[in-house]
Amino acid sequence: MSQTTITLAFEQWKAQQGATGEPVLLDEFVFANVPGLDPDQPVDRNETLPPAEQIVHRQAVSRKGVVNDNAVVHSVVLGADVGDFSFNWIGLINK
Repeated sequence: MSQTTITLAFEQWKAQQGATGEPVLLDEFVFANVPGLDPDQPVDRNETLPPAEQIVHRQAVSRKGVVNDNAVVHSVVLGADVGDFSFNWIGLINK
């Protein structure tokens, strides 16, 4: 089962950005292959980026937009020239 969550770290960062008037810019996707990741378990909101050795690819956001007052969408296109790797974890970060 595919799951999404907003981490506690993101909530804190977003609040700090709002307090200082700085924009919330999510501009990079991170793909990782995390051993033992169970897709049937809820995502831990305390989760952080996987260790560097589990990260298999990083790529800039290709497109983003607003769906409605409560939702946005970010996407990335991985071309045929992007390496051969497996992933089971995707994150969206401010690089």
